[in-house]
Amino acid sequence: MRQILKRIVETLVVIFGNCIYAFGIAMFILPSGLITGGTTGIALFVNDVFHTPVTVFVFHMYTTDDHLMTFLHCSFNIT
Repeated sequence: MRQILKRIVETLVVIFGNCIYAFGIAMFILPSGLITGGTTGIALFVNDVFHTPVTVFVFHMYTTDDHLMTFLHCSFNIT
């Protein structure tokens, strides 16, 4: 029971952190036209050039990245 409660709390903390990150992107980064690093930065660049929604690009990158790396037989995991 204690492990389940711990897992629920950890999940809620991650969700809360993602909400704070999304708020920061929506309220500060997008309106000012800045580009960040990582997948979000690439999504912001693609949004600027091709007018693709940031959420669609990020979702696509996170869902296809593992499949692409498996297909190419390579990994970018840091161990």
